[in-house]
Amino acid sequence: MEVDKITRIKQDIGTLDVKIIFTWRPLQDLLASSYQQYLKYGISVTFDEWLHSIFDNPGQSSVTPTFWRRHLHGDVMQRWSKVFGAENISLIVVDPKDPESVFGHFEKLMSLPQNLLTTDKKKIRNVSLSAEEASLLRTINAKFPRNLGWKKYESSIRRGAIESLSPERDGALAARLELPQWIEKSLAEIQEIQHSKIHDSGVEILGDFSAAINTVPRWGSSVLPNQVPVSSAAAMLVGSLTPDLSVYTVKSLLYEVFARISKKMRRKRK
Repeated sequence: MEVDKITRIKQDIGTLDVKIIFTWRPLQDLLASSYQQYLKYGISVTFDEWLHSIFDNPGQSSVTPTFWRRHLHGDVMQRWSKVFGAENISLIVVDPKDPESVFGHFEKLMSLPQNLLTTDKKKIRNVSLSAEEASLLRTINAKFPRNLGWKKYESSIRRGAIESLSPERDGALAARLELPQWIEKSLAEIQEIQHSKIHDSGVEILGDFSAAINTVPRWGSSVLPNQVPVSSAAAMLVGSLTPDLSVYTVKSLLYEVFARISKKMRRKRK
């Protein structure tokens, strides 16, 4: 978000006491999960092609132009602190070994009772994809007829096929997306600059920032697999046939109901 928009938010808030809280992970930890999220919005490039779009011209991306607006984290902190003041901004470092520690930090910042916030795992809908599932979804996106539109994609693929996947998988059939070593230099340069900007911004940091920025990335192959577990393929197929009605408006649902009733009445007249 640009400074003028942040300034407008402050003007709209007026004299209210404001505390701005960000959660943060190092860029290296966000790349694979960000690619997955973009897949869920319909992109069809491979993981390697997407990484090239980001790192060939650092700070820009022809495929997902919004990526760097959000993930040059030091720049983000500086923009918000410039408008609201660093004293009103906190950054919570996400601990991958204890992700629920975010709740504890938030409770402390907001003076809430301890253990008030918890994760309801039964309601988690944003399932993380394995490398095989990401490959399957990319292929579906490439073949999905664009003339069907976003609503159809959202109901059958995003809300249907993807959310039918189970987070409980056989470990042998759930490879993770890995980062290729060719991005190492660009990634290190970007992170060094952004980490310094975060530190120099003066915002309050909760969690082990030092440990997070010194974590060594897990390097591997960025090539997506071409085989998919039958269980994942079956789950996505069934899910695509059971679209989520919540994506439709009341008007569109009523139109569909009356259209079907009219069709049945015409058949009876014949």
